[in-house]
Amino acid sequence: MDPQRPAAPVVPPRPADPLETAEQKLQELGTADPRQQVALFGEIHVALVAALAGTEVERPGPPLPGRGH
Repeated sequence: MDPQRPAAPVVPPRPADPLETAEQKLQELGTADPRQQVALFGEIHVALVAALAGTEVERPGPPLPGRGH
């Protein structure tokens, strides 16, 4: 390392893309539990809507009591 040369700037890691993350999870599941697949499709839908709107979307919390989810 040359003492005259400045160190390369540290580049922070890119935040995970929610759509890519959900797709990876879905591929890992394969033909696993259909309920997990449906939940992941929901995550993909939310990520797509957020990407199209150009905004960040908050993750929904747990289902409200009496909603039947």
